[in-house]
Amino acid sequence: MAERNMGFWSVVAVGVFAVLGLSVQLAQGGAPLAFAIAGIVALLTTYAYVQLSIAFPSRGGTVTFLNKAFGTGVLTGGMNLLLWLSYIVMLSLYASAFGSYGAVFFPESAQVWIKHLLISGAIVGITGLNFLSYVLIYLATAICSCPTKSSRVWGRIRSVRGSWFCLHSWAL
Repeated sequence: MAERNMGFWSVVAVGVFAVLGLSVQLAQGGAPLAFAIAGIVALLTTYAYVQLSIAFPSRGGTVTFLNKAFGTGVLTGGMNLLLWLSYIVMLSLYASAFGSYGAVFFPESAQVWIKHLLISGAIVGITGLNFLSYVLIYLATAICSCPTKSSRVWGRIRSVRGSWFCLHSWAL
């Protein structure tokens, strides 16, 4: 059961890590209240997703929910495109935070170009891993999130029919 939650907690941790500095800067003393409100919204959204997942069990996630609610058509297609664009925005937010935080470890004279290099490297690296295999994304998440889990994940990846690309029987 703990392995199912890994993706959720990774997203929460990365989200807080990526926006903490910006939210404190913008909200100043109101940052705790802003995080409390965001937490309540996240809990309500999670509850809605749980109820929808129970009602419409499928691997399609949000796309399935939109298709069930509005049917297949231009409206649903447009909403799905907006969902896809939101993923790109989130990736750029995470990459920007990674570049900003990572550039601090380099000399001040090189921080500007190092920041852009780290941002580009993060985007190209994750995109490259996605093109190779979603298994590599899962392994990278496991290694970055919790090193003790990575050995179990690595063992699973190697044991599934001897192939990196064959995970149809995984029960995560």
